Amino acid sequence: MSATGIAEVEELDRALAVDQHGIEPIPDGDRDATAWQQFWIWFGANVSPFQWVAGAIGPQLGLSLVQSIVIMFVGQATGALLFGAFTLMGKRTGVSQLALGRMSFGRRGNNVPSIVTGAITLSWIGVYTYVALDLATYCLHELGLPDSRATEYTVAAVIMIIQLVIGTLGFYAIRTFEKWTVPVLAAVMAVMTVLAVSKGHIVWNHSTVHGSELITSASVLMTAVGIGLGFGWAPWASDYSRFTRPGIPEKSVYWASALGTFLALFWLGVLGAAMASSSTNSDPAELVASLFGVMTIPVLLVIVHGAVAGNIQCVYSAPLCFLAGGIKIRRWLGSIISGVIASAVLAGFLASDTFVTSFINYINSLVIWAASWGAIVAIDVLVLNRARADVASLYASGATSRYGDIRWRSLVALLIGLVAGWAFEYGSASLFQGPIARALNGVDFSWLASIVFGGLTYWWLARSEPHLVRALSPASGDHGEVAAREIVRPRGT
Repeated sequence: MSATGIAEVEELDRALAVDQHGIEPIPDGDRDATAWQQFWIWFGANVSPFQWVAGAIGPQLGLSLVQSIVIMFVGQATGALLFGAFTLMGKRTGVSQLALGRMSFGRRGNNVPSIVTGAITLSWIGVYTYVALDLATYCLHELGLPDSRATEYTVAAVIMIIQLVIGTLGFYAIRTFEKWTVPVLAAVMAVMTVLAVSKGHIVWNHSTVHGSELITSASVLMTAVGIGLGFGWAPWASDYSRFTRPGIPEKSVYWASALGTFLALFWLGVLGAAMASSSTNSDPAELVASLFGVMTIPVLLVIVHGAVAGNIQCVYSAPLCFLAGGIKIRRWLGSIISGVIASAVLAGFLASDTFVTSFINYINSLVIWAASWGAIVAIDVLVLNRARADVASLYASGATSRYGDIRWRSLVALLIGLVAGWAFEYGSASLFQGPIARALNGVDFSWLASIVFGGLTYWWLARSEPHLVRALSPASGDHGEVAAREIVRPRGT
């Protein structure tokens, strides 16, 4: 057997074994992922029916197809470039993303951000599966299967079981699944794109909003579909980049992750917008049937794969969030529990259309969480600490950790970022329609407000009492190998 064949057999063996890694640093011997594999992981995670449906929001808001494309390009490119920076944290340290949050929030101060992020992750599993289920059952109905509750629950069970198994196996299974399936699905998507262009009556420049209404619609699309979808992956970025080979150039990991995210988001977003521009029907399932009827089975595979490819990362990363939040549990067992909880959420969606609509309206408004948290972590890790960490201190007690127990400055900055984001937010749910956004007739700059106010508050608080760490952390076994004297940090609280 050739060296390539042996390597593929070894990769398959790893994929079929349960990954035992939790939030501890990945040993160099287990870091064998390539930049190209990172590309397929993030491309696959975003080739989802959710992005497809989200792309249709622009025309539904009254924007023309051209306007929608320009806004999505700018927003998704910005979000993906910001997201790429977070992958460098895992590449340099071998540590999961929320565990790295202990640098910013302290050993116990990080518990709340981690657990909240874990809960959001579980919610997204239900949302992604529900959106895919709606499209999948419609395709099955077109193939002759009854449009019944039994069909719906059966398809839901199949999707949940597949993603639960792969997500529970862990990183190596996710990597292998994306590596072999995503290129095939990309080819099917290319055919679907050709059909959408050739069969659909695409309207490029028809816009029903002008003046202040145009600004409002553009800001909503920028927040929900532009910045939000790409940057929204930041809390899980290092969970996967920590497995990359130490010798791979950082720029390769950065661009592979950023481009994988951007290309998938932009491609599906444009396809969804093009489909919506050619029809007055806003039901995504009926749009799919009208344009891709001759490809119902391949389209069905794309839909199911899209749900699985995105959700396996959520099933894997949710327990990592809870572990970083101080909940002691085996990662694989946490994945199983996460899958069970997400299944219960999905069952609630299926039982009540009103509930799912309200829930999605709320979850879509949580871009302010990722923006506020991300701004603080990026400034702390990448700017103040120059992406260097005393890894031992991340796992030490609050009394001995260089990063302290509870960093109140960070939590205050997080709260200010959330409040500022809410004030500038104009979400679908009335609770997420802030006073400033209302005064601006619905203009939504929530993500920007969260980043600016949360980030600047943390920067000011962190720099207001600069503290040069010269002494070794009691948790460190590095005897000075971590260049603590070069890291400017505020005091531990």
